[in-house]
Amino acid sequence: MMAFNASAERLLYEPALDTPPGLHRHMSTQSPEQAGVYVCSVLVAVVPGTLLCLRLYTKLRILRRSDWTDYLTVIAYLMLIAMLAMGRFCLSAGGGAHQWNITLEQFHRVVFWAWVNEILYSPVISIIKAVILLQYIRLFAPNRSVDPLLFFASWTLIALIILWNFACFWVSIFACSPVEKFWNTLITDGKCLNFSLNILLTCLFNIITDVLILILPSRAVWRLRIPLKKKFAIVSLFGIGLIACIANAMVILYVSRQDGSTADISYNVAWMGLWAYAEIGLGIIVICTLSLPKFIEVKGKKVRIFLSGITRPFSSRSGGSWDKLQRSKTSDFESMAPHVDETTHPKTIGSASVFRLDTLSSCDGQDEVPKAYKAPV
Repeated sequence: MMAFNASAERLLYEPALDTPPGLHRHMSTQSPEQAGVYVCSVLVAVVPGTLLCLRLYTKLRILRRSDWTDYLTVIAYLMLIAMLAMGRFCLSAGGGAHQWNITLEQFHRVVFWAWVNEILYSPVISIIKAVILLQYIRLFAPNRSVDPLLFFASWTLIALIILWNFACFWVSIFACSPVEKFWNTLITDGKCLNFSLNILLTCLFNIITDVLILILPSRAVWRLRIPLKKKFAIVSLFGIGLIACIANAMVILYVSRQDGSTADISYNVAWMGLWAYAEIGLGIIVICTLSLPKFIEVKGKKVRIFLSGITRPFSSRSGGSWDKLQRSKTSDFESMAPHVDETTHPKTIGSASVFRLDTLSSCDGQDEVPKAYKAPV
């Protein structure tokens, strides 16, 4: 820790920013906007966590096999939970509150926890995108002869994502020299990189890779011998990841508000973190939803019985319309699940073998690649 003189120490207990004209100061680390951040943070933890449990159940109890993409997804989710915990510390220190309503000491803690979150962000987002691409390779190009374009493009994209985020990881840690200067404004010596520029470039890189990740499997899906409606459904499933582009755009918006001596950093940093959590959560959702059709195919009847028991009081009041709606939705979802096991019966289009999406095989490359068959005409 750095040593400061008495006058500098007194600054720690003064407001971190001058009050803008026309506004009044209310010294507090709490603000009404924090309630929205808390609610969204809970959703970011619960929704991906639920889908991850369904994926693990499908892989371990139904398919009775797992691979290292499952382990990587669990690691990514645990890292997301760690980031949410760091975000909780940030909010407790005053994140989400306007900077003129908190002390300089509290502001330092807000920036510190935001810095820790930024360090965790790079490895977790690289894991998620790599797992998505590995699943594409396993499903559509288990070897390079099946779909050379998707095979080499996916591996190239994985390498670029890992290298970029590896560099961003170290840039985040050593953005300032000394390191403490990043969050401690009382340190006058040393120097810092333009961290806002680093975040901006990272967001732009993420937007580009998100678009490429959507485009890569679209060609393979379009070659499947399935109804057009199902093709659109599968592409839409992959397209969930494009919502992450909106998350990155929102981060860019809040980063643009960080520059200048009057920037309300403590307020903006909370929303930047929330959109980063949303991006990670959406990535986990994309990974896990690929196994849902197989789960619905095997457990669809039990799910219908369970939903029927829950909705029976409502259906008795509405003449059964709600129950019919639930059965209709479940039936539509089941129709998306192919009834042929992809591990033994891949679809053959021309000379290319394309695997079905109802199961997820391992991506470790150790399993024997199933032989393609010619569907009877």
